[in-house]
Amino acid sequence: AWARYLDRRMRDDVDPLKCRIYDMVTTPKDINDLVLGEAEFWGQTPGLVVVDNVVNLVKEMSYEGFRSTFISLQKVARLRGTTVVALHHVKRDSSSGQLALHSGSFAGEQESEIVLGLWRGGGPNLTVGILKNRNGMADPSGALNYNLIMDHNNFRIKGGDLARS
Repeated sequence: AWARYLDRRMRDDVDPLKCRIYDMVTTPKDINDLVLGEAEFWGQTPGLVVVDNVVNLVKEMSYEGFRSTFISLQKVARLRGTTVVALHHVKRDSSSGQLALHSGSFAGEQESEIVLGLWRGGGPNLTVGILKNRNGMADPSGALNYNLIMDHNNFRIKGGDLARS
């Protein structure tokens, strides 16, 4: 549904999708200020803010450092009425679903409203696991997932089916 919504907005040229990319090391406060600036300039708050990669915002690579960063991003989302998606690299044990962070740092999972995992399935599939969802179904092992069909040649994604492995 989301992909169809974006495609419709881009095709109809009614209120075209605006996308700006900022490539800088920053802080959650800087992101808050950027969202305020966007709202002032465009007359509306951006609907989506993507942080790639959250580790670039963390000052201290520790449990407290990650926790503080995720709490700050959550405050930006709530105060400004936007959605913040923070990308972060974690690895889970496939049998237990437990976090096994490559850096030994905390993932911020406790503070997050929703945690999605992305991994390549068989063939052209891209699997989205619903690992945590405060408002609905989830499975930390990744067994509740949605398989998307990805065309790796032109980076197009088509919907698939919700599965419980």
